[in-house]
Amino acid sequence: MLLLEDLYCKSVSALRVDMELTDWFELTVSVHKGCNLSLYLFNLILEVMTQEALKDIDFGVHGCGEPVNNLRFTDDIDLITESHKQLQELTNKVSESSKRFGLKINAEKIEVMAVGQQSRHKYKAGKQKTGTSRRIYIHGGP
Repeated sequence: MLLLEDLYCKSVSALRVDMELTDWFELTVSVHKGCNLSLYLFNLILEVMTQEALKDIDFGVHGCGEPVNNLRFTDDIDLITESHKQLQELTNKVSESSKRFGLKINAEKIEVMAVGQQSRHKYKAGKQKTGTSRRIYIHGGP
């Protein structure tokens, strides 16, 4: 990660004019849309962001002895827990971590699916509201 940060955030240059070097200046470097590297960089950032957000979490749906609390597909993160409280905690941690990496969660694309329960809740970073939305899943537990 530090290498990528150095390449894209700390680039400087100077020009040689008539055998003399100008003063050093900062460069703005970015990956252009459609560049093959942009997909890999985005997935790398998303992976690191998710790992940081969930590093101290020891709950989730248990399968084969290990708790599973997230599934990732391209640019989607599905959070899986056994309670609304745990889901809200995961949602808050992912939201906080994503902000540190310059990413924003699109609240309009959030969905909650309760399996084995009658109620549905809408989860936003830091808040819980009744309603429906997309992309966050909750398992109701036994």
